[in-house]
Amino acid sequence: MIKRLRAFFETVPLHPFLLVLNVCGVLFVSNQPRLELHETISTVLTLVMIVVLIIALLTPVLGGLRKAAVGATLIVFYLLFFPVIVQSALGDSVPQIASVIVGAALVLGILWVIRPSKSDYRPVTLILNFALCVAPLTSIKAVIDYQTGPAQKRVSPQELFPDVTGLTMGDGRDIWHLVFDRYGDAETLKRVYGYDNEPFLKALEARGFFIARNAVANYQRTAHSLASVFNMEYLDPLTGAMGDESSDWVPVYRNLSDNRVSRFFGASDYKFIHMGSWWNPTRRNPYASENRNLRDLPEFGRALLDLSAIGRVAAALNIGPAHGRGDQCARIKFKFDELRKLADDPDKTFVTAHILVPHPPYVVDADGNCLDLERAASRSRVENYLGQLEYANRSILTLVDRILESAKTPPIIILQADEGPWPARMAGDESLIGRDAPATAWLKASDDELREKMRVLNALYLPGGGADGLPDHLSPVNTFRLIFDRYFGGTFGLLEDRSFIYDSERRLYSFTDVTERVR
Repeated sequence: MIKRLRAFFETVPLHPFLLVLNVCGVLFVSNQPRLELHETISTVLTLVMIVVLIIALLTPVLGGLRKAAVGATLIVFYLLFFPVIVQSALGDSVPQIASVIVGAALVLGILWVIRPSKSDYRPVTLILNFALCVAPLTSIKAVIDYQTGPAQKRVSPQELFPDVTGLTMGDGRDIWHLVFDRYGDAETLKRVYGYDNEPFLKALEARGFFIARNAVANYQRTAHSLASVFNMEYLDPLTGAMGDESSDWVPVYRNLSDNRVSRFFGASDYKFIHMGSWWNPTRRNPYASENRNLRDLPEFGRALLDLSAIGRVAAALNIGPAHGRGDQCARIKFKFDELRKLADDPDKTFVTAHILVPHPPYVVDADGNCLDLERAASRSRVENYLGQLEYANRSILTLVDRILESAKTPPIIILQADEGPWPARMAGDESLIGRDAPATAWLKASDDELREKMRVLNALYLPGGGADGLPDHLSPVNTFRLIFDRYFGGTFGLLEDRSFIYDSERRLYSFTDVTERVR
């Protein structure tokens, strides 16, 4: 048995594929509280196909399968590990492109040495196969422990928030639900940013919008906030399922992407268009008729790309999705362009969009020009935030006018924020995507900080008297309760408008009521 196993390990070069699994395993283990196992599959399969291609190209060049496999392992190691090793050892003292060029030269040099070798590479194949079979054991154990432990508490969204029933199909109005991430309310903009947003709000009111001027988010972060909006409930069922001590983000992510509102419109005769962000929970909607996004790489794949030599070079040269700032600027403009096109769609349409303005990174100015890192760094945080806000305001008014002009039946339009801006004391690195929201001890936040974080834009265009009698503190959790009751024959009624914060990253479902502190 041992001889057969040894012969197999000497003969069959599995090591380049095992290296891929090692890399993906390490990255997945560190992100288990935020990722589900199936979300890694497309990235792993892509890397496996790349390895197959490299081996196919190297086999005739190096003169043998095992030689080609060694070359493939070397190339994969270089692509995925070398930039990280250099940065860990030398910091930022060596330019990214320089380290990548030096690494590429080393790889080519080793391949040049391998090519004329007369060795059958059985010993090397054995060593690499064995080493890369043993290396992932720790990761495998960590995955098994987590998936059979904390992950077992995860409950299906349909069980926590069952499908809505008893609704009619309405009167054929288009419905637009547009989320502008971290768009603060007028008080926050005046108090913290010294900005008067009244001209914009009055322009919306002149077009028939109801502005809930004292609206406060129901939760302080996007995942919790939007999960409550689209499930039309507070998140107490998640607390019951996960307990007070959970640091597992996946349950709230699940209930954001698989929610009651999406399930209803996905099964209806509406055309359901979803426009997501780069962030996995809103990147795509499984119930949408069509997902429209720009370069929507899975977040796991994006993380690997950012670490890789190719990603480092692309970022340095401002190319493609690896250039996070340029990618984000292009995505923002793409969304507004696509939304304007959708306004002319004659079909009965339900549109959801998660638009990351004025959310950082600050990549666009008030005139819609993309900002490189140097230009953004030369401006203050306030200037950058307000630049994106003013760009959003102009784009919103143009879009609203287009929607209202094109609609055969007066549409329903919701312009809403999921959360307000981060207080400066708490903010992370706002120059690149995904680095702006550090772990925070929310219970230690001051009243002013919580008000900044949770007071939000909430503007509703509800034709036919749909806004009659609404309170000025209407909160987002009541959005679809209101729409379903007034346009789809529902009987949900409005919940009491309350605001909660989760305690910390270790207690994601332990909620404290802060309503009186933030109003």
